[in-house]
Amino acid sequence: MPMKKILIADDSALLRKKECDIISSGTEKYEISTCRDGDEALDIYEKINPDMLIIYMYLPKKNGMEILNRLRKKGSSCKIVLIGTEAQEDKDASLTIPENDNFAFVARPFHIFGPGHDKFTRELNEAVDNLFKELGPTGKPMDFTQKSIDRPRDESTKKKKDITIDKYSLPVDKPIPQLQGNGKKRIVAIASSTGGPQALHNFLPMLPGNLGVPVVIVQHMPKGFTVSLCERINAEANLKVKEVSDGEELLPNVVYMAPGGRHLEVVDKLGKSYARVFDDPPVNSLRPCADVMYRSLANTGFDNLICVVLTGMGCDGTDGLKYLKKYKSIRVITQSKETCVVYGMPKSVDQSGLSDISVPIEKVADVIRKELGV
Repeated sequence: MPMKKILIADDSALLRKKECDIISSGTEKYEISTCRDGDEALDIYEKINPDMLIIYMYLPKKNGMEILNRLRKKGSSCKIVLIGTEAQEDKDASLTIPENDNFAFVARPFHIFGPGHDKFTRELNEAVDNLFKELGPTGKPMDFTQKSIDRPRDESTKKKKDITIDKYSLPVDKPIPQLQGNGKKRIVAIASSTGGPQALHNFLPMLPGNLGVPVVIVQHMPKGFTVSLCERINAEANLKVKEVSDGEELLPNVVYMAPGGRHLEVVDKLGKSYARVFDDPPVNSLRPCADVMYRSLANTGFDNLICVVLTGMGCDGTDGLKYLKKYKSIRVITQSKETCVVYGMPKSVDQSGLSDISVPIEKVADVIRKELGV
């Protein structure tokens, strides 16, 4: 098998050499190339087609996130290790990339030869090793342009670890029970993925405090990070923004975000609406999954629903909206291509003919307000 190729992009010659030494010290041997800025990284990438990029977050000319986003928009499945600092802002920025995006973030200490050296060495080697373990059975990187990202696994474990959205379908000969309201029970349901944290941070504070309806969000994030995201948005928003708890009643003028790594459904009981948060296996490799949330809304007393699909890779949300539209009156808003970090989820909805309006992120709040008449 040919030796795997790694491209290291860092503007410091000393740190480039250090990272080369760290990667070369492992048991696996790689063909390593280096460069010093973002433009050079993209040029070399086109020439050598590396299996992995190790990129410093603050490269000159084009930074690490710009390179990552450009490659993903082109459909590249190249594995990427983003090197940042230990600052919280760097860690937050890395959270805009979903778990299943062939991506890892490693924080580099300020003094590379100081006390944090051993930790950085260990984490960089672990990131490289773990990402390469996700290669497909042919030894080639998996195609992340597919609608569903299914990692190769033994057939005996596949049913345990992954399920299809059909689990959430009701039999065709048994129509879903329609819970009728008074024509005024409304909700806003939002789906987002890659680039979503920044998009949510941009538009949620634009919503008024008297919105009059609950807002539910599925943002693809790993476990443990949605609390801090909600806290940051809540500090600037007119509405209360929080991570939702299982069994929590959904109240007007509150934004409820699905916990990272857990599914969210909306359920009704005795005329009130509640959140169901649970740990079933990933659906189409995603947990939380927007399709699960949207489909659950079909069996609630909400009469009119405003569904918003923001930036993100893949097609999560499309099947759920198709299903929901069979039973409910819905208005679908998609984020426009020019303001998306990745125009994947909105594109899927647009191309399916489900979108009623596509607008830049800064206009999403205005459309929601007009729909609700506030």
